[in-house]
Amino acid sequence: MNLSYARLATIVAVVVLVGACSPYVTTIQPPYTDEKLSLMQMIAKAKQMCEQRRGKENVPNMTFTTDGCSAAANDGPWRSCCVQHDMVYWCGGAAAEMRAADDNLRRCLTDKGYPGLLVPGLAALHVAGHPLSIAPWRWGYGHDYPHWYADEKPKK
Repeated sequence: MNLSYARLATIVAVVVLVGACSPYVTTIQPPYTDEKLSLMQMIAKAKQMCEQRRGKENVPNMTFTTDGCSAAANDGPWRSCCVQHDMVYWCGGAAAEMRAADDNLRRCLTDKGYPGLLVPGLAALHVAGHPLSIAPWRWGYGHDYPHWYADEKPKK
C-alpha cells in the first residue's frame, strides 16, 4: 500500500466515522439563534433565506435541520453562529457562497469572542463539505444526493 493510498483511506475513514455521528434531524433545544426562534420559525427562516439567495425553484426539498456546532459544545453564545452557517449549507449554491459561509462563521465566532473554537472542525468541513461528500453536513445537504455546486455541471 503506498503512502497516498493510506492517507486517502484514513481521510475516508475519518469522514465516515464523523459523518455517522452527525444527526439528520435537529437535535439541539431552543433557543436556536440569538433571536430565540422556535423550531418552526427557524425552519421558515432557513427557507426564506434560501429563497432570497437562490430563488424559490432552488429551495431544498428536505426540511431544514441543524445540530448546532456538530461535535463542539452547543451551550455557548457561539451556537447561533453555527445554526446560521447550517442554514446556508442546507440551501447550497455556488462554491464561492460556500467559502463565504465559512468566512462568515469564522467572523461570527470571532465577534462573539471565540476565534479558535471550531478551527479543527472547519478543517474537517473543507475535507468533507464538498456537495458530493457522503457527510450529512455537506454543501447543499437539504437537497437530494448527489447535488452539485450551483455553478458546476456534472461531468458525463
